[in-house]
Amino acid sequence: MDIGILKTGHANIKSLSNTVEKLGYSVKQISTADEIEDVNKLILPGVGAFPAVMAELSKIDMVNAIKRFAESKPILGICLGMQLMLNSSSEHGFSEGLSLIRGTVQRLPNSLGPVPHVGWNELLCDDECSLMVGVKERANAYFVHSYHCKIDEATKTVFTDFYGEKIVAGFQKENIFGVQFHPEKSQAVGYAIMKLSLIHISEPTRRTPIS
Repeated sequence: MDIGILKTGHANIKSLSNTVEKLGYSVKQISTADEIEDVNKLILPGVGAFPAVMAELSKIDMVNAIKRFAESKPILGICLGMQLMLNSSSEHGFSEGLSLIRGTVQRLPNSLGPVPHVGWNELLCDDECSLMVGVKERANAYFVHSYHCKIDEATKTVFTDFYGEKIVAGFQKENIFGVQFHPEKSQAVGYAIMKLSLIHISEPTRRTPIS
């Protein structure tokens, strides 16, 4: 089964591709709208600035292709890729997103702690989420970001603590998945979460926890 990884000029996808291949999938780099038709699942990688990447996606006529893909097939957004799934971002002014999930992307508050937020943080989940099946509550994942998602609709949501404020670390809405952290840099926990999103589990089942 081919996993498509969207390739833009802002993302180094080598480590992400290596992780996906270790999970047993073949990787196809996607750079045109036509190529999306050849894959079963799609990853939006997580490097760059929101307005620059959206401008590039519009330039290569990729926005509508991604939206059509997400109507029926599993799609995973990582870090910036997760943020692109929302309606808009305030990064460097106002920019429209892909609008796969209702919500906005906002800068982390400087009043709480250093920005960008870099390092290992615990994952918390109020409700069962497919992303966390078999992953222990408060397992650690690796974050690098200055902006975060404010979700305005019902999703299965994973959180982390940013100096005392709970922020979104991941979400699932049917076949649409997003993670703010970098699973390809999060060791066993990241591998488990990426695999769960790629195989698209619709109903969580209990498994042996991974710490």
